[in-house]
Parts: sequence; structure tokens; C-alpha cells
Amino acid sequence: MASASADTVKLTFAPYQAGSGGEFNMSEYSNSAIKVQTVRSADDTFQTFCIEKNEFINDGATYDYTLGASAKQGGIGGGNPDPLSDASAFLFTQFWYGNITAAASGHAYRWAGTEAEREADAAELQKVFWVLEEEQAVSTLGAAGTKARDWYDWANTEVGAGGSWTGTGQVSVMNLWAKGHPNEADYKKQSMMVIVPLPSAGIAGLALFGLVAVGTGIRRRRRSKQV
Repeated sequence: MASASADTVKLTFAPYQAGSGGEFNMSEYSNSAIKVQTVRSADDTFQTFCIEKNEFINDGATYDYTLGASAKQGGIGGGNPDPLSDASAFLFTQFWYGNITAAASGHAYRWAGTEAEREADAAELQKVFWVLEEEQAVSTLGAAGTKARDWYDWANTEVGAGGSWTGTGQVSVMNLWAKGHPNEADYKKQSMMVIVPLPSAGIAGLALFGLVAVGTGIRRRRRSKQV
């Protein structure tokens, strides 16, 4: 049964998409709660990562989307619906606000590096999200000291006992569907992460420079893509 009133978003792979994962560029989204408050880009676009490894999306396509706390209809690990993990929410929040630094995690995410450097980091971060969402094994991250493994350990430390983070904070799951078919199992395409609503402009600005301690929330647990 088709729907005529769903929110829509356009997805593109350029310029920092790597392999079969993110960064994905999201634009032309119809939900004003996202559009008005997005701070990652001046042109009302944002970058994100997928959390399902066995679902597929197309460059330049426009999808219907729904927002929630869980990935729906798909994925290698987890149930249906599959709640987003606290660790994924923590790590995506640090990505969103530019807080994946060498001081915090052992390795800086190279937002200002060359295109090749940023793509390489995107590939590593995507692997971490897939592992945190039980889409692939921890062993795929490599040994301690590698970028992906250290980001994974950092996220789990922060959500563990004595860590700074609980719950999923302001991270929502953006479930993508074929246009006209939101919430229809046969038309599910992928699940992404997005922050909505964002903090007030003053707090968001501080967070972008790493001056705000990582957030709060309610403790939950867990949870990609076609090229």
C-alpha cells in the first residue's frame, strides 16, 4: 500500500563514500526538524553511515524515510526491530560533532585530510559501526592499535561501567524505503543514523570544537548498504 505523505531524502555517495559503506551524503530531506537544526554542513546536507550490511541503496536515489530508535526489516545481526546500540550512538555523535580526535581515541578522523585520507577513515569507521551492530565479527577490525579497533574499544569504554555515555542520546535511526512504500517490508532499503533534534546553537557550536562533554540518555543496546 503506497503512501503519499512520507518524508523523503536524497542519498549520494560522493565525495567521501568508501567501498560498500559510508560516508553517505544526505540532502533534500523534507523533515524540518532535521533541516533547520543540522549543523554539520552549511548547505543543509549531512554525512552518515549505514548500520545494515546486507541491504542496498543507490547513488543519487530519493527515498522515503521514517525516524525511530531501531533499524527495521533486515540486517545480519539483531532482531526486527533492531535497537541501535549505545556504542554506535556514542561514536556517531563524536563523528557528527568532529570529536574523533587522537587525544580522545588514539586516532583522529581526518575530516580536513585529502579525499583519499577521509575515504580511508570512512571505511574504517564504517567497519566499526557494522561490528557494533553485530553485522560482522570483531576480528575484522584488526589488532589493538589499529584505527578501527581503537575506535571500537573507545566506544565500548565510554558506554561501559564508569564511562561518560549512556543511552542513544540524540541519535535516531533513519530507515529508508522505496518511494511511496514507507514501513513496507518488501521495500526496505537501508538504515542510517542521524542526530535530531540537535542542541541549541550555542551548545552545538561548543560541541563542534570538542568543548562539551559527551551526552546523556537512557541505557539501551545495539545495532548497510548497496553500491
